[in-house]
Amino acid sequence: MGSVSRIVAGLACLLLFIAPGRAGAQVLGTAISYQGELSFQGQPAQGSFDLQFTPYPNSTSSVPLAPTVTVNDLAIVDGLISVPLDFGPGLFLGDSVALQLAVRPGASTGAFQLLSPRVPILAAPYALKVRAGSVTDIELAAGSVRTNAIAAEAITMGKMAPGSVGFEQLVSHSVSTSHLVDDAVTAAKMAPSAVGSSELADGSVSSVDIADGSITATKLANLVVTEGKLANSAVTSAKLADASVSTIKVADAAITAPKLAAGAVTAAAIAPGAIGAGQVNPATVQLRISAECPAGLALRGITAAGAPLCNGVDRVLDQDIPVSFTPAIAMRTDGLAVIVAGRLEPRPLRVISCKDRLCRESESVDTSSNLSALTEIDVAVPASGRPIVAYKVPSAGLLPGGVAVATCSTRDCRQSTSSLIEVANGRYIRIALRSSGLPVVAYHDVTSADLKLYDCQAADCSSGAVRTLAMAGEVGAHLDLAVRADDRPVLSYHDATNGDLRLYVCDNPGCTSGTSRALATAGTVGTHTSLAIRADGRPIVAYRDVSQQQVRVADCTAADCATVSLRTIESQSSIEGVSLALRPDGRPAIAYGSTGNAPLRLATCGNASCSAGNTLRTVRSATPIGFRGVALAFRDDGLPVMAVHDPVFDDLRLLVCADSECEVEP
Repeated sequence: MGSVSRIVAGLACLLLFIAPGRAGAQVLGTAISYQGELSFQGQPAQGSFDLQFTPYPNSTSSVPLAPTVTVNDLAIVDGLISVPLDFGPGLFLGDSVALQLAVRPGASTGAFQLLSPRVPILAAPYALKVRAGSVTDIELAAGSVRTNAIAAEAITMGKMAPGSVGFEQLVSHSVSTSHLVDDAVTAAKMAPSAVGSSELADGSVSSVDIADGSITATKLANLVVTEGKLANSAVTSAKLADASVSTIKVADAAITAPKLAAGAVTAAAIAPGAIGAGQVNPATVQLRISAECPAGLALRGITAAGAPLCNGVDRVLDQDIPVSFTPAIAMRTDGLAVIVAGRLEPRPLRVISCKDRLCRESESVDTSSNLSALTEIDVAVPASGRPIVAYKVPSAGLLPGGVAVATCSTRDCRQSTSSLIEVANGRYIRIALRSSGLPVVAYHDVTSADLKLYDCQAADCSSGAVRTLAMAGEVGAHLDLAVRADDRPVLSYHDATNGDLRLYVCDNPGCTSGTSRALATAGTVGTHTSLAIRADGRPIVAYRDVSQQQVRVADCTAADCATVSLRTIESQSSIEGVSLALRPDGRPAIAYGSTGNAPLRLATCGNASCSAGNTLRTVRSATPIGFRGVALAFRDDGLPVMAVHDPVFDDLRLLVCADSECEVEP
């Protein structure tokens, strides 16, 4: 393109005067009129040209103030240019502006040629008065701008600098509700805590001013709404949404009787199950009875907690039981007890079969008329329900005495057969059944001072083998016998030579070999032993500690009893007749009497090891000479059943506790 030069450039501004109220008046736009003269190759330009106009803040800046305006194919005659330019609003605010021009022939698509220098845009004299920021409060006299001089909505938020109107610019009460459109003041436009109770006139905020759900728990500070801020009857049920007031929104003891109108709380206002035992004070309200007495037991009262207090059973089963006989008890699978004991001369062996679970009716049968006065009797009941009894018979003339087994042919034992298993002076005789139904009998041979076991190889013990298990010194007295789930017999006994408590564990069901272990050795211990095998195979033994005058347990912590823990149950003098049995839940219980003036006691262990939670109960109050023999068993419902020798009247008594803990004396 040939040489192009700008020889004349100028900016024409139009000044319009709009008469008030003139019809058809239009708002003035942002366009300006630019006029100039263009020379091309030393002559006034003729023809069509493309021009570009770019505003800058000065003659040297590289940052334009607005986008470039391009005018294409402008027809120029004699070099004269006249064209409107619109750079949009916000360009002419009183600051300097210089235009950069560029040109090319109209038929060309090449680059534009910049013209220099840039053309400054000059202001008209009166326009200086209205440049940005030129009108301040100094130029405006007080009251010179009145509300009738400002068109409606002429001053908008966009025309006001942030923070330009503050609290000090507003006269008190100058902004009223009539000046605020609906929803004009929102939470985002109010500073935190800007509106306090002092800014609200009494009664200025009513329920119609509060949108549903607008006041939530998170918008209320703790204790912000107190009783003093609520008028009487201000809060009614109609103003409370369902379940809006819950227990966590009501302080403890906040609702007292004076705050509740008579009849305010009705059954319809209480949700089903809302008031249970935990909401009732049993000292003032009797709770509903929660259980029944076992069948056959009479109700004697009700506890404050609603539990029934029942009478147990304490009845005489037989009279004239001599002091030397300790009764034995076993439970049939149907929950009916079988008790055996000896009577006075001619010393028959008596079997008592209960016909109901409380033994209100029973069948008593003498199976032998030749019973030694110095013996402990024992009984076992197989699945058939026909008892098997082990006992001692004395020698009579040419007939030798010894250890015998009576096998009942009927449930009531009206028919039985007897087998003499060994001619021996046996004491502390015990019998147990293996899973095969074959009995095993253990006893102390007084003559040889040995611990012996008879391995019955027939159901009536008519054949079998005698095993001597321990023979070092005086051993085997005060013994007890149990059989493991694998049919191996286990025996607890007293070593009188050393004063120890020992345990013998058979290696096999026939007990052809085994291991004897000392469980307790301090002082004289281990008389009146009573043994049970727990579900996990670990033995536990109750015994008398003679030196300490205590009832204790030896808790085997391993199945072979290689390790053991000794625990004291109760200190008691003259202990006799210790009997241990396992509850249906596996916890041991121990019944024991005394030859002195002491009550019959029952200790209930809090766990399977008697290590915690043990409780002690008096089952029957003291007598002048105590209780010399006791045998303990449990019904399938957990009620303790005891056969007791009462030496005051030489009676055999049956005690059935009214509850599993025997809390009330029968």
